[in-house]
Amino acid sequence: MPHQRTTGLIHQQFTMLLTALTHHITWGKPGGSPTALTLPQAQKATLLYHRNNITEELLAELFNTSPPTISRTINTLE
Repeated sequence: MPHQRTTGLIHQQFTMLLTALTHHITWGKPGGSPTALTLPQAQKATLLYHRNNITEELLAELFNTSPPTISRTINTLE
């Protein structure tokens, strides 16, 4: 999915935001099981949620995960 059409950000903005996120949060638990979504997927899901008012249930289906995972992801990135 092209970033600008779905998130409102051009590729460079998406990348800059992703870089900032990597400096401010720890994605995944050290020594724990891998997260269901990568950080870029989590960022995209959160942006889709806020920009397009997509439900957590639909995002879970789009990203092949569960609604609780999407909810936790959005809360973490907010």
